[in-house]
Amino acid sequence: HPFFIQIALKCTTLLSLWGVFCIPSISAQTMNVLYLDGNGAHTQLPAEMFHQFTGSTIEAWVKWEKIQSWSRVFDFGREGNALVVQSEKSSRTLNFALYDRAGKRHRIQAKNAIPVGQWFHLAVSSGSQGMALYINGELRGTDSYTGGLDQVTNGQYYIGRSNWPKDKPFQGYLSEFRIWNQQRSQMQIQRTMERRLTGQEPGLVAYWRFDQQQNDQITDATGNQPTHLTQNARLVSVPPLARYLIPGEMEKDKLARQTSAAAHFERGAYIASYRDYQAALDLVPGDAQIRTSMLQALKNGRI
Repeated sequence: HPFFIQIALKCTTLLSLWGVFCIPSISAQTMNVLYLDGNGAHTQLPAEMFHQFTGSTIEAWVKWEKIQSWSRVFDFGREGNALVVQSEKSSRTLNFALYDRAGKRHRIQAKNAIPVGQWFHLAVSSGSQGMALYINGELRGTDSYTGGLDQVTNGQYYIGRSNWPKDKPFQGYLSEFRIWNQQRSQMQIQRTMERRLTGQEPGLVAYWRFDQQQNDQITDATGNQPTHLTQNARLVSVPPLARYLIPGEMEKDKLARQTSAAAHFERGAYIASYRDYQAALDLVPGDAQIRTSMLQALKNGRI
């Protein structure tokens, strides 16, 4: 069958004493993402779901198809009192702004930061450590203002739409929209930006993968409230943004590493076993069984 031939030809291998593991290339797969058409399509989150957070981090994969004036990745709040990520008019400059309760704007600008027609990872944090903007895991700007989402009262929480009536809608694609109730470090952002999460990570309070829908709703993987698709917002299939964002791929690599580690352990190659267990644990840091096996290899090898 042509599909299986393609899988067989496009793979990477992991060798161990117990066999050869073939990991399919991401070119043979697709993933679903959210598409917003720039004509009013957007999603709406539960009102004031996050307004009590003094510190937060918001992340997403974003692809602008076309930049419209003041178009929003998200806009939480109301006109004059909101937390937003937007284009600067119709330019490639990216703004991260917080309008506090007094209506004062606190803003970070990253000039020429929007690569139209290309995916990029966006992360913004606000709170007691100040404001920060990251693009593809790299810090692009800071602001000393220490307010957070707790400064935003009432209003609507939109993805792809502005609370300012004259601003234009977002036109493009979004995926892996995550909200944390803490300010994440650059290292934390880099570690998970290309990985599919479980929804149970500490501090993760909302997580919309935009991979499945039920009627007009997208399930929140943390188990909290769903978001609603509005005005022709829809899911579309695209080539994977990163291999570990595909369901099951990270688990597949973890199993291969564990199998290789066990084989090394059996033949007394404890250092090699330790390294494989360490690689498996890097994929799933909270796995107690892998940690125990890794420590046993460490003990036996007296590393």
